[in-house]
Amino acid sequence: MADEKLKLAEIESLKKVAFFGISVATIATLVAIVATPMMYNYLQHVQSSLQNEVYFEHTCQGLKARVLGAKFEIQENF
Repeated sequence: MADEKLKLAEIESLKKVAFFGISVATIATLVAIVATPMMYNYLQHVQSSLQNEVYFEHTCQGLKARVLGAKFEIQENF
């Protein structure tokens, strides 16, 4: 009888552990399902912003070079 009670107690404790493990795994899966697209969207936004900044800097550097080149040519003519 005592052996049977110990087995029942062990079964109940293992049920709690299994329920906790399944709950944690389910929550982790749901978080991954939601977080992955959000992270991808954010990284795509950051890349787009950086790409615009690089393009802006590239065009500004080209404009500065043309302006400085024109100033240099004007000074050479004097």
